[in-house]
Amino acid sequence: MYEDGSYDYKLPDEVGNLYQTEEKKDRQYGKGGQLFRDEHWHYLYDANGNLSKKTKYKAIPEAKLKAAEQRKEEMKHEQCHFFD
Repeated sequence: MYEDGSYDYKLPDEVGNLYQTEEKKDRQYGKGGQLFRDEHWHYLYDANGNLSKKTKYKAIPEAKLKAAEQRKEEMKHEQCHFFD
């Protein structure tokens, strides 16, 4: 607690994802702990799980986030069949 009465929360959930509010609703995480969204930014990842794009919050519609996640899953599936 700071002198002005404010708190600096760094609260983990059951799998270790960190939040800055006591309610733990200020960030959105995906599989493997990938941060998808926080108060100011959206984060997109490639099929290998590497951060590929960071954009200002509200710049990416929810449908595009879902489509990016679906493409990522499809690419993972395609990679699994490469050596078959």
